[in-house]
Amino acid sequence: MAEIITCKNMSFAYPGSGEKALDDVSFAIREGTCAVFEGPNGCGKSTLFRILLGLDFPDSGTYRFDGEKITGEKMKKEDFASAFHRKIGFVFQNSEVQLFTDSVENEIAFGLWQLHLPREEVQERTERAIAEFHLDHVRERAPFAISGGEQKRTAMAAVFSMEPKVIVLDEPLSGLDEDGQAFVREFLKKKRDAGTTLVVATHSRELAGDLADVRIQMNRNHRIVDIRENRA
Repeated sequence: MAEIITCKNMSFAYPGSGEKALDDVSFAIREGTCAVFEGPNGCGKSTLFRILLGLDFPDSGTYRFDGEKITGEKMKKEDFASAFHRKIGFVFQNSEVQLFTDSVENEIAFGLWQLHLPREEVQERTERAIAEFHLDHVRERAPFAISGGEQKRTAMAAVFSMEPKVIVLDEPLSGLDEDGQAFVREFLKKKRDAGTTLVVATHSRELAGDLADVRIQMNRNHRIVDIRENRA
């Protein structure tokens, strides 16, 4: 399988911070696999994800996505940035921050309209996502007026329905009860088995053990200290 994400000797520091948020980070993720990042709070996982999403850029080293080097200059070009963002989706740890429309149904459809899909395909993908994520009973409700678990499923439905090549998830089990966690675990395993490329940050060793093809361990010095294959 080809590498869809390749990071080589990346370092990054926030302006004025005086210390590196990432220090000489290198790894690769093969298309159709799941990479799980583990490590303590503050180790650099969130910063790394910002770079993977094209929101920040390494001070040194390189980030390549689907064979293309991602830089700040390239991301200033509307056509390039638009094509890049079609290929990678993100589910936030706190799902409510990415929900903004007036109903669950419209939340899912919004991103599909941005892809300029035909009306029939938008409707079909929206209905499929509502069914897959068990959201029919809240489809007309505003996202701020539903439970945390329903918000998480809505955010995931909106991202997965767009069918990007890579989906990044930050602590996907955060804030969920036991049933909600079980649903997300099983859903992500199903998507991984179907060949969706997943990049996940989690503190859950159970999720990492069940889901990961490769486990990447970071430490408090903002470095990667271990990369190990998790499945044959």
